[in-house]
Amino acid sequence: MFPCIEARLVDAEELGYFVRPRNAKGEHDPNERPCGELHLRGPPGARYPEGSKYTFGPDGWIYTGDIAEMDECGRFKIIDRKKNIVKLSIGESVALEQVESLYAASPIVAQLFVYGDATRDYLVAIVTPVEGFGKELDLDPSASKDGDSSSTQMDLKTATLLALEEQAKFVGLKGYEKIRNIHITNELFTVEGGILTPTLKVRRKDAYKKYKDIIEELYQMPIPSLPSSEPSGRL
Repeated sequence: MFPCIEARLVDAEELGYFVRPRNAKGEHDPNERPCGELHLRGPPGARYPEGSKYTFGPDGWIYTGDIAEMDECGRFKIIDRKKNIVKLSIGESVALEQVESLYAASPIVAQLFVYGDATRDYLVAIVTPVEGFGKELDLDPSASKDGDSSSTQMDLKTATLLALEEQAKFVGLKGYEKIRNIHITNELFTVEGGILTPTLKVRRKDAYKKYKDIIEELYQMPIPSLPSSEPSGRL
């Protein structure tokens, strides 16, 4: 930081970022670095251009909307955005929460977590289908273990991807906003499990931490090819 600029971190509880880091049980975790929304404040009388994208507090702090992590030397590293807007490696920006909400409106989705970052050129997701989805294909998610690589799991994955593709077309998502690969799980996100806030929003940091290895595997796989004849995924 410049000598004339003050900086501070403020809890972004809805995203799971805390200046005094916590574990899934809400207890202080000394092994985690302080994280939170980055606020900046300049010298008295400093002026900023009209139409600035930042929010200004009554005490002179600029609420940047950036989520930063502070290292042991007091340096800040930007790791996320409060509004969960990511710029993919192809240069397109995606509002992850908005994309999630549009996909979540699909009648086959119980829950999902959409992931993307600046090093990737497409989105992936962790998906929990509604109970019984796939029965018309003799596929029942409750009959498969999480992470099962059997042909049943792969068939269910294809059916789910087809339904998500239909939902994407229905709501008018652009190509770069579409989910290209998924992992199916029967495990619901919960407050007790540390993945949901008390208001039932996904804690993105904690969801990524839980599914990090699976997400990396999804990006290592080829993007699945979907059948040209697409059965309806809408109930």
